[in-house]
Amino acid sequence: MMNFFKAQHLFLAFTLVALSFIACTGCEERTQEYVEPVPQSMEEQLIEMHRKNVALENDRIEAFLKTKDWESEASDTGLRYWIYTQGEGKPVFEGDRIACDFEMMLLDGRVLYSSEENGQMVFTVGQDNVVSGIHEAAQLMNIGDEAELVLPSRLAYGLTGDQIKVPGNAPLWINLRIKALVP
Repeated sequence: MMNFFKAQHLFLAFTLVALSFIACTGCEERTQEYVEPVPQSMEEQLIEMHRKNVALENDRIEAFLKTKDWESEASDTGLRYWIYTQGEGKPVFEGDRIACDFEMMLLDGRVLYSSEENGQMVFTVGQDNVVSGIHEAAQLMNIGDEAELVLPSRLAYGLTGDQIKVPGNAPLWINLRIKALVP
């Protein structure tokens, strides 16, 4: 019986030596090849996605304008405008406080806000909390002018909308009439 235990111990010792030998083969130092990071960073991916969204939105706006057959112009920011009634007043500048009648719609014609329902829009150009596209358009107009505007979403309420009526990523169609300078 003693030989049996000795044989077991001997077998166990031999197995441990063999396993440690097998485990250590290939343990010599290996050099790992350097892998270049993915060439496009998260920032670059977001910029590319934004470019594609802007292009799609521009296509929608162009299709909308084609159906209206307006003589619109485009600013460098993407604002489309058509001043269809020339007023007799002075040009509007940043810092002027103006009163406007307006109608704000989605491109499908659904009215979201209007001066008829919400009262005149009174704001200081370039300063008050009005979407940037309206600030820009006002500075292209004179007191008394009436214009049709199409604002890309980035000049309106952006990705999130206004959380009330304007959905996210919505270009807006605005009829704007600058009524007067306000003291």
